[in-house]
Amino acid sequence: MSVRETPWPLGTPCWPDLMCDDPRAAARTYATLFGWEVEEGPDAYLLMLRDGLRVAGIGPKPPTAPWPAVWTTYLAVDDTDRVATLEQEQGAEQLLRPTDIPGLARIALLVDPTGAHHGLWQAAPGVGAERYNEHGSLVWNELMVRDHEEAMGFYGEVFGHSYEVIEEDDGSFAYAQVVTADGRLVCGLGRIGDEYGDQFRPHWMTYFLSDVPTATVSAVQRLGGRVLMDVVEGPFGQLAVLEGPQGEVFSVIRPDHVDED
Repeated sequence: MSVRETPWPLGTPCWPDLMCDDPRAAARTYATLFGWEVEEGPDAYLLMLRDGLRVAGIGPKPPTAPWPAVWTTYLAVDDTDRVATLEQEQGAEQLLRPTDIPGLARIALLVDPTGAHHGLWQAAPGVGAERYNEHGSLVWNELMVRDHEEAMGFYGEVFGHSYEVIEEDDGSFAYAQVVTADGRLVCGLGRIGDEYGDQFRPHWMTYFLSDVPTATVSAVQRLGGRVLMDVVEGPFGQLAVLEGPQGEVFSVIRPDHVDED
């Protein structure tokens, strides 16, 4: 069992958050899918728990928001205001200025220079995900972009990230494992190929661990969602890409190996 009681290290994906039109309907969906429990949070925000520990949040999407329902990856910071300012100095666009969620965190929402939106999470005092790396909880995050060099430069400058690059046979960039300043492998960075055109926008993908991905895929379909990519054997485990009933996209994976920390 992986449990977190202290704030996550700087630049670590630490909290998955779903913004959607009907948070309570979404909560029912994920309660069925992953066995999540609901805890009432501030301002109509719902905290989702497994065995009493927080794993995700679900909240209302602003009525005038031009984007569909979306899972947002929040990155851990020690000072939301400082990091939000630094990101903007490096070319990011701010969507939500630093804001307090009473009893939980100080957050902000930004779009990085590649076009991928993400959040900042300063524990106040909520650490973010308290349970992780087990069925129905956060296990991995992946930034998918068209310009990997721009992404590497931006996150390296803001968070001190370094990269373990995996190359194609011809020496071109294939994938990078992202390492924090204190040496932790925390997420992945992939490239959206030109062959996809405008089909995929740059984005952060949330991965939840599923003990049986085929069963999770079937459950999503029964609950009114869609399968965007059926279960495949990837380089890191068995995975699928899914769309929830309100249009939110996420992935599930049964990884070949899971670190305890």
